[in-house]
Amino acid sequence: MDRQTSDLNRSFKLTVLNSGISRFGLSAFNLMIIWVILYETKNAFLAGLGDGILSLPLFLSFLVGAYVDRTRSKKELAVAAGLVRAFFLSSILFGFYLHNVIVILLSIYSSGFILGFTSDVLNSIRASWTKEFLTQEQYKHGSSVQSVAVSVAEGIGYLSSGIFLAFGFYNSFLVILLVFLISILPVIFVRSSAKPEVKSTADSAREGLNFIRGSKPCLADDVHCPYRQHDVRDGRHNIHISGATQTSSSIVLC
Repeated sequence: MDRQTSDLNRSFKLTVLNSGISRFGLSAFNLMIIWVILYETKNAFLAGLGDGILSLPLFLSFLVGAYVDRTRSKKELAVAAGLVRAFFLSSILFGFYLHNVIVILLSIYSSGFILGFTSDVLNSIRASWTKEFLTQEQYKHGSSVQSVAVSVAEGIGYLSSGIFLAFGFYNSFLVILLVFLISILPVIFVRSSAKPEVKSTADSAREGLNFIRGSKPCLADDVHCPYRQHDVRDGRHNIHISGATQTSSSIVLC
């Protein structure tokens, strides 16, 4: 193992593991629901709606980030997010058990929204933990490790979705449910001692919005963003900048 990687905080490694497992489940779920909805309804619009509904909660990103800033129970919140995911995914299993297309669609759409929302919550929590667990010198290497782990997990998730579907719709979503339950395990062993910020949720959200208004967008894949390192060490903007980076595949604030 690389010496720099072995020197990273244990709780940060657990955070990366949680992120990778979660991204694996999300990418597999994202592709699976398109095929399932197309098969059940023969309607491309409904299939596209299932894909797009995952992104709807992103409009609440600033409120979510501001709340996570202030909460003392980040670990408990992360565990709760995982359990809520499992609960809603179980409703999809119930729909297939009933063989009712309406129940299947409603459960997929509601699960998609919840997965998107809880992803936003977990991303904010991970951003806060990254700020706590990594030193200034470790951040560049640590963020690279996390980026690689998440990208590999995402690719494997997309590839695995077809394999899962080959065993039937019910079994496919059962596997995804188990994946999200497993993703909770690393969180349980994370040790965090950071204190929450004392500012109100409204003030935190307003600060993030003001920062965006005064910032220029740039392409993350093509342009180096000087704030990408700064945001981890600056508690005032950490969640909001990180949230904007994580919730968009191509745009960050520079």
